[in-house]
Amino acid sequence: MVINKFGDQLYSGLEETIIKHLQFIETKVEAAQGESFLRELKLRWDHHNKSMQMIRDILMVWLYMQTLTCSFSCQHAVCFVMLMLKQTVKQT
Repeated sequence: MVINKFGDQLYSGLEETIIKHLQFIETKVEAAQGESFLRELKLRWDHHNKSMQMIRDILMVWLYMQTLTCSFSCQHAVCFVMLMLKQTVKQT
C-alpha cells in the first residue's frame, strides 16, 4: 500500500482500528466482576501488549517505506500515537 501511495490511508485505518478495538476491550473488562475481573484484565492486557508489539514491528517497516517513497508530512510518529491511545484508555 505504501509503494502505491496509500500510506496515509493505511495509517488512518490502523489508528481507527486500534481505537475501536480498545473500546471493545474496555467493555469486556468492565463487564467482568469479582475474581474474573482480574483474570479478564490480565488476559486482555497480555493480548494487547503482544498485538501492539506485532503492529509496531509491521509499522517500523511501513515507516521505513514511507521515508523512501514520500515525505512524512505532519503525521505523528507511530509510537506517539500508540502512547496517546494507551493514555486515552487509561483516562476512560
